[in-house]
Amino acid sequence: IQRTDTRGGLFVDYFAGSSVVARLAKLRGFRVFANDWEPYAAIINHCAITCNTMPAFAAFGGAGMVFRLLNSIAPQAGYITANLCPADDAHPDPDTERLFFTRANGMRIDALREQIAAWDAAGLLAADERAVLLGSMMYAVSYVSNTSGVFKGFHRGWGGQTSTALYRILSRFELRPPVFYDNQQANRAINLMPRPVAEQLRDRGQHVAIAYLDPPYNQHPYGSNYHVLNTVALWDKPPLPHAAQVAASLLSAPTGALPAVRLTTTPPPPPPMPPCSKRLRPTIF
Repeated sequence: IQRTDTRGGLFVDYFAGSSVVARLAKLRGFRVFANDWEPYAAIINHCAITCNTMPAFAAFGGAGMVFRLLNSIAPQAGYITANLCPADDAHPDPDTERLFFTRANGMRIDALREQIAAWDAAGLLAADERAVLLGSMMYAVSYVSNTSGVFKGFHRGWGGQTSTALYRILSRFELRPPVFYDNQQANRAINLMPRPVAEQLRDRGQHVAIAYLDPPYNQHPYGSNYHVLNTVALWDKPPLPHAAQVAASLLSAPTGALPAVRLTTTPPPPPPMPPCSKRLRPTIF
């Protein structure tokens, strides 16, 4: 972006992810369309790209009040606690339990997410307000996760063999208000595959100043990397076998019949990524 002579216009990030590049384009004054197929990314992009300022949260007496309310909620055991946390934080068993979060943080994630869902169901949250709360939650969930950044697996014990990053893994889960940048533009977060986005822009005669394409670097679906974030974003609570049951089934299998299985929660892979529109003629910088 910095090496081009383009100043302003429409910047389209077709694989926006957590919107790092899209936010830079927004900071540079472009009108930004941030697209990503993953639900967690769509939430983050709505928060960081669509929203230029903090929503009013009028039903709660302002943004400060709603964040204080959420962070003061009593912990409660729910889906995350039951499926992704150990029974005892002091004595976790990675052979029979999932250790994505401490039980203490799992209970806080459950409590806050249930409260946001209840407010949403009651019609108390506008679309921007919901995105800001859930966008903040995506970052908070990632921060306290017992992983190295992706959710295909978790550390064996808190922080793994070297017990690294305990300062965040064992810290208290809480939401922090995001920082906004108002570029005075009508920015958009889109939740589609990239080809329909390109075709819709073409059909509408929309001129794109810069099209930024940073697709997945290998054939592995990103859904398995970030499935926990997608579950928290959608709050769909997919049914999962107990980790101990998975371990028992492996131990009882005939010799030579053991499949390669992790004690994690990996959803079915998404459909194959269609190729980007051949009508796109990007310039590589």
